[in-house]
Amino acid sequence: MQATPFEEAFRFDEMTTTLVLHSVDSGFSRPQSRKPVVWVLLIVGLAIAIVSPAHATSSLQFDIERVPWERLVFRSAEHPDELRVEVTLKEVPKNQVEGSLDTNSGEDPSIDAALDVLQLSSTIEVFYTGRTYRTDVLFTPAGLSPLQRRRDKIGSDPSRKSYRYQNEGVRRLRIEPSGDDEAAKEPGQWTRVRETYFPYGRVANECPVLSDPSLLLIAATMVFNQDPKTRTLCVFNKKGIHRAQLTDGADAIMPISYLEMEGTGHEKVNRKVDAKSISITATPPNDGSIAFEPFEFFEMGGEIELTFDRENGLPLKISGEIRGLGRVDFVLSEVSQRR
Repeated sequence: MQATPFEEAFRFDEMTTTLVLHSVDSGFSRPQSRKPVVWVLLIVGLAIAIVSPAHATSSLQFDIERVPWERLVFRSAEHPDELRVEVTLKEVPKNQVEGSLDTNSGEDPSIDAALDVLQLSSTIEVFYTGRTYRTDVLFTPAGLSPLQRRRDKIGSDPSRKSYRYQNEGVRRLRIEPSGDDEAAKEPGQWTRVRETYFPYGRVANECPVLSDPSLLLIAATMVFNQDPKTRTLCVFNKKGIHRAQLTDGADAIMPISYLEMEGTGHEKVNRKVDAKSISITATPPNDGSIAFEPFEFFEMGGEIELTFDRENGLPLKISGEIRGLGRVDFVLSEVSQRR
């Protein structure tokens, strides 16, 4: 079967089972080592090419039109009235990109005005605590390369953390309300700001392209039908780079029941599908360079499992550990297809 253009953009070193996302210009340069990085490419046999990351290019990039959905809603199977997750994917108009980026120190790289930028957003509502977690990731289609992640925690002890990806590391702005009066306002009006810089460190030299934890949903969607069975890619978690390993699980026939939204109406979908799962485990480098925080994917930790419809790549279930609740399965309840 001929691979799709996006599948071709993911190439695998079958000796190291490392997922290599071939980068193009994402608006800023990746960290460079003094020596070339050796990437092993499998082209009809084994060939070795020595390439500098700054010159790595690819005419292939992620095409949003290949994702069948633009909005997904999941509810917890165990706590349907207490936990809800909404995920959206959209294109950002070029004249709105700069205004969507948080700035503070003036050291952020400039963004090419002609660059295509997408936004993956997630909203996790935890009704029993009254808290809402919203995360927006701005990224370029080439290599799923993030420009910024913004995470808002609304409710008790509110905060905003904005992670801006720079040439050699990530600048985090932690923004909090100064007093109860500000806490009642929108995060954009909070005035207590603290800036921290997290350098990528040596491990970045092993990451031709660095992505974001939320974007693992898209990466898994596009590669779950491919070999090899285990792949590894780098993501910046909270304070440093983690290696996220994606491993194929078993096939299964899965009953599904969700609402397919269209305009002001909807259609109920009830059927059985051929489903495929992928597990995600993430570990920080064991070099003692920084005190890492636990890896999180949509506010879940532990081993993450994603289940997809094999026919169209639609995410059907997201499973993981939630502090205080244990293992939770978020099951698809609504989908808005891309028009």
